[in-house]
Amino acid sequence: DKMKDENDYYQQKKIEEVTSLFIGLREATSRAKEKDAEAIESLKKEITTYQTRVTALEKQLEKRATEYEALESLYQLDKHKHEKYTNEMNEKLNDLQENNYDYQTRFDALQKALSMSSKSNKQ
Repeated sequence: DKMKDENDYYQQKKIEEVTSLFIGLREATSRAKEKDAEAIESLKKEITTYQTRVTALEKQLEKRATEYEALESLYQLDKHKHEKYTNEMNEKLNDLQENNYDYQTRFDALQKALSMSSKSNKQ
């Protein structure tokens, strides 16, 4: 009878010990779940912050692309105007050179005629 009581006592102690371990495990699991939930919320907030930044950067990139396209268009327009102006100036320069050649030819002919006239007047 005494042995049975002793055995019951040890079994009761073992049950209490195991129960205490289970309760501790349940509490630790509950705390871990809370920490995991907090970490998940924190990560969600961080993800939202990065998504907001990415969206802002995408908008900025689109704006810069639009600005670049406008600048490229202006550059092409200016380039075209410059080429047209350069061609016009080259044409005018060619005309002036041709006129200069004509005038130089006339001047040379007049000088030659003057020289001949002067020689014939001396004779």
